[in-house]
Amino acid sequence: MRSDNNNGSVYYIVLIFAAVTMTIATIYVASQYNYARSLLKDSAKLQALLNARSGVWYGLSLMEKKVREKVKRKRIPADSGKSSGFNEDMFNESQSNDSTGEIDDTTKDRYTLEDGAESVEISIFDSTNYGVFLISQKNNGIFRILESEGKCRAQKRKVTATIGSRVFNIPDTVLYLETDGVPQGAALIDGKISFIVRSIDQSDSMQQQRFYVDNEEVSKLTGDYDKELHSIAESLPPKPPLVVQYNDDFSSISDTVPGPLFIDGSHRELHWKEKRTIRVIEDLQITGDVLIENVTFMVGNDAKIFDMAKLKSVILFSNKRIFFAGKSMFIHGYALAVSDVEIYEEASILDKSIIVSSGLSLNNNNNTAGRDSSGTVLSPVVSQQPKPFSLYVRDRAVIDGVIISLDKNGGIQTDIDTRIKGIIWAEGKVCHRGRAKGVIKAKVLVNAEQPEGTFNILNGSIQSLATIDQYYVPYYIGTPVVIDWQE
Repeated sequence: MRSDNNNGSVYYIVLIFAAVTMTIATIYVASQYNYARSLLKDSAKLQALLNARSGVWYGLSLMEKKVREKVKRKRIPADSGKSSGFNEDMFNESQSNDSTGEIDDTTKDRYTLEDGAESVEISIFDSTNYGVFLISQKNNGIFRILESEGKCRAQKRKVTATIGSRVFNIPDTVLYLETDGVPQGAALIDGKISFIVRSIDQSDSMQQQRFYVDNEEVSKLTGDYDKELHSIAESLPPKPPLVVQYNDDFSSISDTVPGPLFIDGSHRELHWKEKRTIRVIEDLQITGDVLIENVTFMVGNDAKIFDMAKLKSVILFSNKRIFFAGKSMFIHGYALAVSDVEIYEEASILDKSIIVSSGLSLNNNNNTAGRDSSGTVLSPVVSQQPKPFSLYVRDRAVIDGVIISLDKNGGIQTDIDTRIKGIIWAEGKVCHRGRAKGVIKAKVLVNAEQPEGTFNILNGSIQSLATIDQYYVPYYIGTPVVIDWQE
């Protein structure tokens, strides 16, 4: 009987130890599973982020390839008997299948990026187990926004990159000229002079690509703005000017203003900060003590920024002309005029802002996509009498940024008392009489008395700027680069 009791006691002890062991094992396995699950989830998150990053660089390579192809087509003479596909294999970055010799379906040649188009889903791996990325691009007027969404299993990560162009990296060269010859005149040139060879037979593709201006993109950009404004002008009846004189009045501004918009801060300080796009069918005029931030203006006629008005992080498009005068300030923004830009009196363009004139000369009859005095919808008409310059910096104006004239027959003129830091870029001529630090790029340098000169004359000063690599130009000039990155 004693032996049976001992056996029974041992049996219960074994059961207790087995249950404890099972519990411990279950807890251990569950903890390891949860740990491994979190690791798998973290690894999927990481892979999704890596896919998103890869998508940005992949999209950038598509943009670079597009620029190279356009430069290549431009360099091939029409009578050479060579098609636009000549030596295409030199620029083709496709990868071949070693076993079949067929082009992989996931090559760059298969995909294109268009502004505002749907996202393109791409897999760069042989297996979808590693995930995919979706890339898309949109245009904000000066830079392109490249968005990439990486996916891996149930995880998603997004990377947004701002794409612009950095043409000048080294501060030692201060003049880039298409016309040969050291500039004459009473100039102070503190730096090197480089001559741009435009001849197809003599120039190299890298130089062509560096100074390439994509006029198709510029025309598309201004055309899209004009089309949108013209469509609105046709659909809405004209109205009297909308006048804003109180801060509370800003809430009354609709996304579309059928008539002129006058923002008047002459009686009190006005401050408007809002992420919005305002379409003004006729004139935009901002006067007095006004601060406007983050707003995008699309203007059918002239845009006039006067007095103490300050525009910060603003995108400004005018289907005609833009005027900066008084003590107005344009800070860290972008402005594009279809016709002329005039910066005069004590106006300031600050914090690496970019000002562009496409140089289309217009008649004096308000013939833009806005309306004339009778309310008739108008479209841009090219004048038969082009002005000598399309972008003027006068009086005591100050520039810290980039000023660009895309008019090959026009250019940029600066007065004696002007101060400029950054880039002066003209597809045509430059008449520079002020003081500048940075870079001047021009077809030819002229003086005011001989605006159609054929040899270089410089009466102003130009000095090197150590931080010239911090000044960017719009995406339609040169080779695209990433200038901002957000994850």
